[in-house]
Amino acid sequence: MFPVPWDREFIDAPPVVKKKQNTPCFTCSHVTQIVMRAIGQFRVLFVLLAASGLRIGEALGLRIENVRDEGRWLIIVEKNWKGKQQDFLKTNNGEREIDLHSSVAAMLWEHIGSRTSGFVFLSRRGKAHSQLNIIKRYLHPILLGDGKTPRVTGWKAGNHAFRRFRDTYLRNEARTPDSIIKYWMGHAGKDMTDLYDKAGTWRKTRCDEAERAGIGFTLPEKNVSCTECTEKTKTAAGVAAV
Repeated sequence: MFPVPWDREFIDAPPVVKKKQNTPCFTCSHVTQIVMRAIGQFRVLFVLLAASGLRIGEALGLRIENVRDEGRWLIIVEKNWKGKQQDFLKTNNGEREIDLHSSVAAMLWEHIGSRTSGFVFLSRRGKAHSQLNIIKRYLHPILLGDGKTPRVTGWKAGNHAFRRFRDTYLRNEARTPDSIIKYWMGHAGKDMTDLYDKAGTWRKTRCDEAERAGIGFTLPEKNVSCTECTEKTKTAAGVAAV
């Protein structure tokens, strides 16, 4: 009888199966329906996420001082995570400028109004919003619907689904140059040639591309502010006003 090899247990061990990561992505139709049903500042937030590819922490940590040229471009240098403002970003490429389509810039600028400082998106207490509350109270009710309002997707998704939508749209529909997509999304370069690509420093080129590419979804004709929302409107929207 031959001896059992010392690594027999390792050889016979079942392979490690990694849990498949859930990575939902909204479609153009999904985003259109979501922003139509959302109200107040959450409509503006969802529009911004879908039209910019910002991470939710970057959007919630965005200060009015870093919104430039009446909303045409944003300076991303910090984020808000679990209520705490952080002066560092998720990746080394996270510090960047985001160029917005003129229609989104106008909507964002109208939302800011006469304010000159502070967070772009404020809670009742004047602080940054909670990411979890946004998902549970405002996004999931729209996605899942109820007995009175139809569902948009029928499945849950987080705010990152807007970011995946933007990346997918730019690559497959708008055919935006890869170098500009990487810059806007804050992705790291994969090879040496990325180090030589300075598309991120060409603001006019980026702004022109943002206008040409568009946003891939339909904006509401008018943003419904919370003061204009009746209880009937809130119910139809499927969310509660702030």
